[in-house]
Amino acid sequence: MIKNRRADTEDEKSSVFLKAIKNSVIVRALSKFAAKIYNAVAVSVFGNILASRDKTESKFDSSLSKKLSHDGEKSVERSKKIKYAFAKRIEQSALLNIAKRARAKLMCISLTSYGVLLFSFGFYATIIYAIKYFALTLYTAPRVDLFVSLCAIVFSLFLFASKRSMADTLSTSKIIRTVFADMLGFRTESIDKYAEAPVEQYVGIPFIIGTVLGLTSFFVHPHYVLLAAALVIFVHLILALPEAGLLTVIVALPFIKTTYIVVIIALTFVSYAIKFLCGRRVPKFTGIDIPVIMFMLLLLSGGFFSLGDGSLPRALVYICFMMGYFLVKWMFGSQKYVSRAIYAVALSATIVSLWGILEYFIGSPSNATLDVSLFGNISGRVTSSFTNPNMLAEFLIMAAPVTVALAAASQSKRMRFALMISAALDLVCLVLTWSRGAWLGIIIAGISALFIASKNWLTTAVISLPAGAAAFICIDSNITSRLLSVGNFSDSSTAYRINIWKSTVKLIDDHFFYGIGVGEGAFTSVFPYYALPGLTNVPHSHSLYLQIITETGIFSLLIFLAIVFMFIQSGFSFVKTSHLSKNRYIALGIMCAVTALLIQGFTDHVFYNYKICLMFWLLIGLLFAHISAAHNSSDEVPSEY
Repeated sequence: MIKNRRADTEDEKSSVFLKAIKNSVIVRALSKFAAKIYNAVAVSVFGNILASRDKTESKFDSSLSKKLSHDGEKSVERSKKIKYAFAKRIEQSALLNIAKRARAKLMCISLTSYGVLLFSFGFYATIIYAIKYFALTLYTAPRVDLFVSLCAIVFSLFLFASKRSMADTLSTSKIIRTVFADMLGFRTESIDKYAEAPVEQYVGIPFIIGTVLGLTSFFVHPHYVLLAAALVIFVHLILALPEAGLLTVIVALPFIKTTYIVVIIALTFVSYAIKFLCGRRVPKFTGIDIPVIMFMLLLLSGGFFSLGDGSLPRALVYICFMMGYFLVKWMFGSQKYVSRAIYAVALSATIVSLWGILEYFIGSPSNATLDVSLFGNISGRVTSSFTNPNMLAEFLIMAAPVTVALAAASQSKRMRFALMISAALDLVCLVLTWSRGAWLGIIIAGISALFIASKNWLTTAVISLPAGAAAFICIDSNITSRLLSVGNFSDSSTAYRINIWKSTVKLIDDHFFYGIGVGEGAFTSVFPYYALPGLTNVPHSHSLYLQIITETGIFSLLIFLAIVFMFIQSGFSFVKTSHLSKNRYIALGIMCAVTALLIQGFTDHVFYNYKICLMFWLLIGLLFAHISAAHNSSDEVPSEY
């Protein structure tokens, strides 16, 4: 009781103190000043343009509906008939029926049977390894083969101890339900149905299959056999639920090769297309899709008509990753999937940040891109799962704002605390990249997002100026010196970039309208003719906007800027009209993430790394998916935040 009374007394004192500050002459004057500025901006031409996105989109929808009605209802009915016929043929296909029966059979088989298969595989793979190593004296046989084989045997012993079916195990496993149901969105009704079926147990057939697979290890490494089995399961899951494929891409983006990401996105698109032809998915086109498609076509032309080698493959990868924008916008139309995507970003960034922090303190951070004469006190720059510290910084300035927004929107105190820890790790790792462009990008974008969020932030910023100045002085001297070195022409990195920009401008003068082609091959073929003395082995222009003009011409840059404007306009309109602060936080977080990358794009070609390019387009699509999901929900009440 005494503690409660003391707590109440302290709360009353703090509330009185806050009221006194709020009602002070200075704060009231600043609040009135801020209100006038916000009102002036709101009624200005620029403010009206930014807030007019809903009207523009409604006009696009009405014109599209008129176009569809003008074409006639016959075409719509014809489309429905085609989809129905296609869906019927798919449902009745022999291949699908075989797959369904095989899935049902595999779900009802006992874990003991799987243990027999795994033991047989591991046993014969071990024998094959021994034959290679001793009898055939193939000393190049990797030890990992033996390790995988022995692990298969050990794991099979655990499976022998269970007589439950695979479906029963999956249905009752909390981990499986968390990963597949909560995170990826799979429905568990079919698994629960299989769990109620009688358990089927086999010995001979699993043993024979395991033996055959084990003997194949003479030609193929054992882990490739296991990966092939996992790949078959993964493909089946994506074909069943394309949303799972896209969520997997978001989580695994920093950790897997670009080739694998391309394959997963292509497979996800094929799965979505099949669902669409069967009438189970309905894509919705909006006004911003027009410039996005135009930008994709210009990239394709820059791949075909190029002054260098390798332009077409790079252009096709860019186009494939831009398809991620459409997939996110079309598939994540509910608050649940938008929430899952943002949580996936936060999870991925947390792992990357922990990796980077450990690399700095117990690893060997790189100083290859650091001017040691000016920053000799800095031990190095972390790269984490990326190959370059700037690329890592570009990823973190997109992930950190989204994580902070998710924390602000979370209704659970524990989850909010965990997300704030995650965001703090992102920011710490961002500092350890020592990327000045990324620092400036997230600072400017973060301040802009706060000012958009509420007019009270302007008052808070003015009051906090002395405290902010004092905090800046107290920050580690390496950080302040690194940040204040922006614009220091004696820094080799700054001078290097400026010379590249000057040379690129000369190149653009001769290729202003059509560009030289997409990719590093075209740039390295043409740039040396315009390069200033001392510039060698320059892979790109170190500016996103100069690079777009260089590769595909001025019209491509104008279209890209139109996409950016429509993105900002949509987000600003939604933040201004949304009724729930939770929805506004998410929109502001995504806007801040994209804006931060665009700001860094002035000093670096941020699309040079495929993964950063993909992340950019995924966030663009995620904002529109979030807006659409919020508009479709009753009273904009999110179910997952």
